Amino acid sequence: MNILFILGNGFDINLGLHTGYQDFYEYYLKQPAKDSVIARLKKYLEKERYTTWADLEIGLGSYTLEVENIDQMRAVYYDLGDELRKFLKKEESSFSATEEILNAITKGLGDPHSFLPLGMRDSISAFRSGHLPFHIDIISFNYTDTLEKIIQLLPKTNSSIQLSNQTFLRTIRHIHMRLDDDDIIMGVNDESQILNKDLINDELRGLIVKPYINKELQNLIDIECIRLIRNADLICLFGVSLGKTDLLWWQTIGDRFQKAPVRILLFAYDKGAITRNSERIFKYAECKSLLLDRMGIAKPTDEQRDRIYVGYKTSIFKAKK
Repeated sequence: MNILFILGNGFDINLGLHTGYQDFYEYYLKQPAKDSVIARLKKYLEKERYTTWADLEIGLGSYTLEVENIDQMRAVYYDLGDELRKFLKKEESSFSATEEILNAITKGLGDPHSFLPLGMRDSISAFRSGHLPFHIDIISFNYTDTLEKIIQLLPKTNSSIQLSNQTFLRTIRHIHMRLDDDDIIMGVNDESQILNKDLINDELRGLIVKPYINKELQNLIDIECIRLIRNADLICLFGVSLGKTDLLWWQTIGDRFQKAPVRILLFAYDKGAITRNSERIFKYAECKSLLLDRMGIAKPTDEQRDRIYVGYKTSIFKAKK
């Protein structure tokens, strides 16, 4: 069985890193503005009060209305990107992998369904039954290498890493590149998210349109990630906001979901408090509806809804203290 994990910023936050957008926002505003173009950007960010990374990326498309030319947009993008890399490198340097963290990660990767309510757990167990071995691949939306730091504590066997007797980790791919790469990829999903249509040209596309950037770089990581999704039997989403700036990936998952009896495990988290059964049931339905919308499934059937399993505020990937 092919099991695919898609990990977002929530994975690093779960490890204790302060890598949320709000953390960066507070850091970024404290940095001296290099010139009036950057000063104007910071005032714009103060006014908009974004809460997620996806908000910021959508905001880049909106901010094209605030600049006079491509040179100013380039300056804005480079300043944001450079400061983000500095900020994340400092956060990443503070992280140390431990045996406790390793055990939590290997448990979560090998048995993600064990963190779901009993009925969901049994359903996924039945789905997985008889399909050994389990081959795990990971698509990370993060720029950090925290996962690699953890996994390197395990011995490598040939081309994969053995997590348990019949469970193997094959690949980790960073679709938006890594901090150690020459640059990172940040921006919108497509041209429809760029509000200033007069500014659109190949240079702007190469600056902030993420799928275009991957395509033009020809590193083939986008092709490989699409292949991983198209071959997946079980897809687990953790730490992602399902933002519109990654619609390509949600819709690719939706295409696979409609063509094959794939199961999706969506691990969701927010800062709200749920104390009532009715609230939890509504949260499950809300999460399913958002994912189905992002996957481009306008009129889902009951059978499709039943193939999505929501784990809300679970302890997956959480190390014991």
